[in-house]
Amino acid sequence: MVRIKVTGKMPQHSSLLSKFQFSSSPIKNYYYGTPYHYDLHEPFAFGADPNFAITFEATHGFIIPMSSNGTILGAIYHSSLPAWGVMGNQLIGALIRNGIEIHNGTNPFDSFEHTVYYAIRVPSTLQDPSTGQPLRESLAYSNPLIPELSQSSSLPTEYSMITVESPPSAFVMAVKRGTFSPKNIYIRVYQPLNKPTTVVLDLDPKILAGNKAVSIVSSMERALKIPDSPVTIIGSKISFTALRALTTIEISK
Repeated sequence: MVRIKVTGKMPQHSSLLSKFQFSSSPIKNYYYGTPYHYDLHEPFAFGADPNFAITFEATHGFIIPMSSNGTILGAIYHSSLPAWGVMGNQLIGALIRNGIEIHNGTNPFDSFEHTVYYAIRVPSTLQDPSTGQPLRESLAYSNPLIPELSQSSSLPTEYSMITVESPPSAFVMAVKRGTFSPKNIYIRVYQPLNKPTTVVLDLDPKILAGNKAVSIVSSMERALKIPDSPVTIIGSKISFTALRALTTIEISK
Protein backbone atom coordinates (compact mmCIF):
# COMPACT_ATOMS: atom_id res chain seq x y z
CA MET A 1 0.00 0.00 0.00
CA VAL A 2 1.33 3.43 -0.99
CA ARG A 3 0.15 6.20 1.34
CA ILE A 4 -0.16 9.70 -0.12
CA LYS A 5 -0.57 13.08 1.60
CA VAL A 6 -1.44 16.22 -0.35
CA THR A 7 -1.64 19.75 1.08
CA GLY A 8 -2.79 22.75 -0.92
CA LYS A 9 -5.48 25.22 -1.88
CA MET A 10 -7.02 26.09 -5.21
CA PRO A 11 -7.92 29.40 -6.88
CA GLN A 12 -11.59 29.93 -7.67
CA HIS A 13 -13.10 27.79 -10.44
CA SER A 14 -10.23 25.28 -10.12
CA SER A 15 -9.73 21.73 -8.90
CA LEU A 16 -6.67 19.69 -8.01
CA LEU A 17 -6.85 16.26 -9.63
CA SER A 18 -4.77 13.11 -9.34
CA LYS A 19 -4.52 10.59 -12.15
CA PHE A 20 -3.46 6.94 -12.09
CA GLN A 21 -3.21 4.48 -14.95
CA PHE A 22 -4.12 1.00 -13.70
CA SER A 23 -4.15 -0.76 -17.08
CA SER A 24 -3.11 -0.39 -20.72
CA SER A 25 -6.70 -1.13 -21.79
CA PRO A 26 -9.86 0.76 -20.73
CA ILE A 27 -11.34 0.11 -17.30
CA LYS A 28 -14.55 -1.88 -17.82
CA ASN A 29 -16.31 -1.13 -14.51
CA TYR A 30 -15.56 -0.34 -10.89
CA TYR A 31 -16.77 -1.07 -7.39
CA TYR A 32 -17.07 1.84 -5.00
CA GLY A 33 -18.20 2.29 -1.42
CA THR A 34 -21.49 4.00 -0.61
CA PRO A 35 -22.67 5.38 2.76
CA TYR A 36 -24.58 2.13 3.30
CA HIS A 37 -22.89 -0.61 1.26
CA TYR A 38 -21.14 -0.71 -2.16
CA ASP A 39 -22.10 -0.54 -5.82
CA LEU A 40 -20.78 -1.57 -9.25
CA HIS A 41 -20.88 0.92 -12.13
CA GLU A 42 -19.55 1.25 -15.65
CA PRO A 43 -17.75 4.47 -16.65
CA PHE A 44 -20.12 7.06 -18.10
CA ALA A 45 -18.78 9.86 -20.30
CA PHE A 46 -20.26 13.22 -19.30
CA GLY A 47 -19.40 16.87 -19.88
CA ALA A 48 -19.04 19.47 -22.62
CA ASP A 49 -15.30 18.91 -23.07
CA PRO A 50 -14.74 15.78 -25.22
CA ASN A 51 -11.17 15.57 -23.91
CA PHE A 52 -12.41 15.32 -20.32
CA ALA A 53 -15.72 13.45 -20.50
CA ILE A 54 -15.97 11.84 -17.08
CA THR A 55 -18.54 11.18 -14.36
CA PHE A 56 -17.22 11.53 -10.81
CA GLU A 57 -18.68 9.27 -8.13
CA ALA A 58 -19.04 10.37 -4.52
CA THR A 59 -17.11 7.34 -3.33
CA HIS A 60 -17.00 6.28 0.32
CA GLY A 61 -13.99 4.40 1.61
CA PHE A 62 -12.77 2.83 -1.61
CA ILE A 63 -12.96 2.55 -5.38
CA ILE A 64 -11.78 -0.60 -7.22
CA PRO A 65 -11.26 -0.50 -11.01
CA MET A 66 -11.87 -3.73 -12.95
CA SER A 67 -10.65 -4.98 -16.34
CA SER A 68 -12.90 -6.31 -19.11
CA ASN A 69 -12.35 -9.90 -17.90
CA GLY A 70 -13.26 -9.04 -14.29
CA THR A 71 -9.71 -8.79 -12.95
CA ILE A 72 -9.24 -6.42 -10.01
CA LEU A 73 -6.65 -3.81 -11.02
CA GLY A 74 -6.07 -2.31 -7.58
CA ALA A 75 -7.88 0.13 -5.30
CA ILE A 76 -7.86 3.61 -3.84
CA TYR A 77 -8.61 3.84 -0.11
CA HIS A 78 -9.66 7.11 1.49
CA SER A 79 -11.85 8.61 4.19
CA SER A 80 -13.06 11.97 2.93
CA LEU A 81 -11.99 12.66 -0.67
CA PRO A 82 -14.77 14.35 -2.69
CA ALA A 83 -14.95 12.05 -5.72
CA TRP A 84 -13.27 9.61 -8.10
CA GLY A 85 -14.07 8.81 -11.71
CA VAL A 86 -12.89 6.70 -14.64
CA MET A 87 -11.80 7.93 -18.05
CA GLY A 88 -10.43 5.30 -20.41
CA ASN A 89 -7.73 3.39 -18.56
CA GLN A 90 -7.25 6.09 -15.93
CA LEU A 91 -8.69 6.60 -12.47
CA ILE A 92 -9.00 10.30 -11.66
CA GLY A 93 -9.57 11.78 -8.21
CA ALA A 94 -10.80 15.25 -7.29
CA LEU A 95 -8.62 16.03 -4.28
CA ILE A 96 -9.22 19.72 -3.60
CA ARG A 97 -11.73 21.94 -5.37
CA ASN A 98 -12.91 25.55 -5.37
CA GLY A 99 -16.10 25.34 -7.39
CA ILE A 100 -18.07 27.42 -9.83
CA GLU A 101 -21.61 27.65 -8.52
CA ILE A 102 -23.91 26.78 -5.67
CA HIS A 103 -25.70 23.56 -6.56
CA ASN A 104 -28.31 21.57 -4.65
CA GLY A 105 -27.86 23.63 -1.52
CA THR A 106 -24.08 23.25 -1.28
CA ASN A 107 -21.47 25.99 -1.30
CA PRO A 108 -18.46 24.90 -3.39
CA PHE A 109 -16.42 28.07 -2.85
CA ASP A 110 -13.42 27.06 -0.75
CA SER A 111 -10.13 28.94 -0.95
CA PHE A 112 -8.67 27.56 2.28
CA GLU A 113 -5.70 25.23 2.51
CA HIS A 114 -6.53 21.56 3.09
CA THR A 115 -4.61 18.34 3.64
CA VAL A 116 -6.04 15.13 2.22
CA TYR A 117 -4.85 11.57 2.61
CA TYR A 118 -5.40 8.53 0.43
CA ALA A 119 -3.67 5.27 -0.41
CA ILE A 120 -3.08 3.10 -3.47
CA ARG A 121 -3.70 -0.58 -2.80
CA VAL A 122 -1.91 -3.01 -5.15
CA PRO A 123 -4.13 -5.78 -6.59
CA SER A 124 -2.20 -8.70 -5.05
CA THR A 125 -4.50 -10.60 -2.59
CA LEU A 126 -7.24 -7.96 -2.98
CA GLN A 127 -10.74 -9.45 -3.16
CA ASP A 128 -14.06 -7.94 -4.22
CA PRO A 129 -16.32 -6.08 -1.74
CA SER A 130 -18.60 -9.07 -1.13
CA THR A 131 -15.82 -10.47 1.08
CA GLY A 132 -15.75 -7.33 3.24
CA GLN A 133 -11.99 -7.04 2.71
CA PRO A 134 -11.84 -3.65 0.92
CA LEU A 135 -14.00 -1.94 3.55
CA ARG A 136 -12.05 -3.52 6.41
CA GLU A 137 -8.74 -2.39 4.95
CA SER A 138 -10.04 1.08 4.10
CA LEU A 139 -11.34 1.60 7.64
CA ALA A 140 -8.07 0.29 9.11
CA TYR A 141 -6.16 2.76 6.93
CA SER A 142 -8.33 5.85 7.47
CA ASN A 143 -9.38 5.22 11.08
CA PRO A 144 -6.67 3.08 12.71
CA LEU A 145 -6.83 1.84 16.29
CA ILE A 146 -4.74 4.00 18.64
CA PRO A 147 -3.22 2.25 21.69
CA GLU A 148 -3.44 3.92 25.08
CA LEU A 149 -1.27 3.19 28.10
CA SER A 150 -3.40 2.10 31.07
CA GLN A 151 -2.58 3.16 34.62
CA SER A 152 -4.41 0.13 36.03
CA SER A 153 -2.76 -3.20 36.78
CA SER A 154 -6.09 -5.03 37.10
CA LEU A 155 -7.02 -5.07 33.42
CA PRO A 156 -6.98 -8.46 31.66
CA THR A 157 -4.18 -9.19 29.21
CA GLU A 158 -6.80 -10.11 26.61
CA TYR A 159 -10.42 -9.05 26.26
CA SER A 160 -13.08 -9.16 23.56
CA MET A 161 -16.43 -7.44 23.97
CA ILE A 162 -17.92 -8.85 20.79
CA THR A 163 -16.61 -11.36 18.25
CA VAL A 164 -18.25 -12.23 14.93
CA GLU A 165 -18.25 -16.03 14.90
CA SER A 166 -19.78 -16.31 11.43
CA PRO A 167 -19.77 -15.52 8.59
CA PRO A 168 -16.12 -14.43 8.18
CA SER A 169 -17.13 -11.57 5.87
CA ALA A 170 -19.31 -9.86 8.51
CA PHE A 171 -18.00 -7.46 11.13
CA VAL A 172 -19.16 -5.05 13.81
CA MET A 173 -19.31 -1.43 12.66
CA ALA A 174 -20.28 0.19 15.96
CA VAL A 175 -21.13 -0.50 19.61
CA LYS A 176 -22.79 2.31 21.56
CA ARG A 177 -25.09 3.34 24.34
CA GLY A 178 -28.57 4.29 23.24
CA THR A 179 -29.21 7.86 22.17
CA PHE A 180 -32.81 7.77 23.39
CA SER A 181 -32.42 4.92 25.90
CA PRO A 182 -28.95 5.28 27.46
CA LYS A 183 -29.32 2.06 29.47
CA ASN A 184 -29.58 0.04 26.25
CA ILE A 185 -26.66 -1.20 24.14
CA TYR A 186 -26.77 -1.06 20.34
CA ILE A 187 -24.59 -3.13 18.02
CA ARG A 188 -24.40 -2.34 14.31
CA VAL A 189 -23.35 -5.30 12.17
CA TYR A 190 -22.37 -5.21 8.49
CA GLN A 191 -22.57 -8.18 6.14
CA PRO A 192 -21.62 -7.66 2.45
CA LEU A 193 -23.01 -10.82 0.85
CA ASN A 194 -26.11 -9.28 -0.81
CA LYS A 195 -28.37 -12.06 0.46
CA PRO A 196 -30.06 -13.04 3.75
CA THR A 197 -27.27 -14.32 5.96
CA THR A 198 -27.18 -15.95 9.38
CA VAL A 199 -24.87 -13.99 11.66
CA VAL A 200 -23.58 -15.32 14.99
CA LEU A 201 -22.02 -12.98 17.57
CA ASP A 202 -20.14 -14.10 20.67
CA LEU A 203 -20.54 -11.49 23.43
CA ASP A 204 -18.97 -10.86 26.78
CA PRO A 205 -21.37 -12.77 29.11
CA LYS A 206 -21.81 -9.64 31.24
CA ILE A 207 -23.57 -7.91 28.32
CA LEU A 208 -26.41 -10.43 28.33
CA ALA A 209 -26.55 -10.96 32.10
CA GLY A 210 -29.81 -10.18 33.89
CA ASN A 211 -32.39 -11.54 31.44
CA LYS A 212 -31.71 -8.97 28.74
CA ALA A 213 -34.06 -8.65 25.75
CA VAL A 214 -32.38 -8.70 22.35
CA SER A 215 -34.08 -7.58 19.12
CA ILE A 216 -33.44 -6.03 15.72
CA VAL A 217 -34.36 -2.34 15.47
CA SER A 218 -33.94 0.49 12.99
CA SER A 219 -30.71 2.45 12.60
CA MET A 220 -32.49 5.23 14.53
CA GLU A 221 -32.84 2.83 17.49
CA ARG A 222 -36.59 2.53 17.06
CA ALA A 223 -38.83 -0.51 16.77
CA LEU A 224 -39.39 -1.66 13.20
CA LYS A 225 -42.85 -1.15 11.73
CA ILE A 226 -42.55 -4.59 10.15
CA PRO A 227 -40.77 -6.95 12.58
CA ASP A 228 -37.49 -8.36 11.32
CA SER A 229 -36.16 -11.85 11.95
CA PRO A 230 -36.01 -12.89 15.63
CA VAL A 231 -32.76 -13.01 17.59
CA THR A 232 -31.83 -16.31 19.23
CA ILE A 233 -29.79 -16.31 22.46
CA ILE A 234 -27.65 -19.36 23.29
CA GLY A 235 -25.44 -18.74 26.29
CA SER A 236 -23.22 -15.78 25.47
CA LYS A 237 -23.98 -16.00 21.75
CA ILE A 238 -26.73 -14.40 19.70
CA SER A 239 -27.84 -15.49 16.25
CA PHE A 240 -30.01 -13.69 13.71
CA THR A 241 -30.69 -13.52 9.99
CA ALA A 242 -29.32 -10.30 8.48
CA LEU A 243 -31.73 -9.47 5.66
CA ARG A 244 -29.75 -6.46 4.49
CA ALA A 245 -26.23 -5.07 4.63
CA LEU A 246 -26.60 -3.26 7.97
CA THR A 247 -28.43 -4.63 10.99
CA THR A 248 -28.83 -2.85 14.32
CA ILE A 249 -29.18 -5.05 17.42
CA GLU A 250 -30.74 -3.66 20.60
CA ILE A 251 -29.90 -5.18 24.00
CA SER A 252 -32.25 -3.92 26.68
CA LYS A 253 -33.50 -4.88 30.13
